[in-house]
Amino acid sequence: MAKTSVRGSHFFASWRIALRMLLPTTFLLSLAQAQSSPLMTVQFTNVAKQAGINFVHYKGNNGMAVIREEFGPGVCVADYDGDGYQDIYFVNG
Repeated sequence: MAKTSVRGSHFFASWRIALRMLLPTTFLLSLAQAQSSPLMTVQFTNVAKQAGINFVHYKGNNGMAVIREEFGPGVCVADYDGDGYQDIYFVNG
């Protein structure tokens, strides 16, 4: 039979009490801040053609449903060569 630590159970009980008090307070503060701040709009602009990006997704499954082709295309954006510019790597499904 395993021994249970009384000190450990008090520790977890105090954390549960702290979280029960902290989470509703955090929620109410974030709600009050969201209601007081104006909504910001985000606008995206398609600049792929100007950047020289010409990617067309091609499903290589020839009409047969194969699970790995169903995942679709992917993209990785990282500074791979360390030149300070983000490199873009596209893959088909």
